[in-house]
Amino acid sequence: MFYSKEIVQKKSYDLIVAGGGFAGFSAAYAAAREGMHVLLIERSMALGGVGTMGLITDILGAKYIDREGNVTLTSGD
Repeated sequence: MFYSKEIVQKKSYDLIVAGGGFAGFSAAYAAAREGMHVLLIERSMALGGVGTMGLITDILGAKYIDREGNVTLTSGD
């Protein structure tokens, strides 16, 4: 079987950046400042990559952060 579906382009971008870590955010920000129409795609719930998501458990003492952003904290042990 062969399936065909027409893909309708709704928006266009000068630059698409995959990853909202330090490098991705910096690239998207710099391009936007130069007047480019930019799309920044990040799979987690916050920008900053390992600098934010990787350290958040140590800073907050969190054990688990789910997809909705609910945090289960440790009891301070």
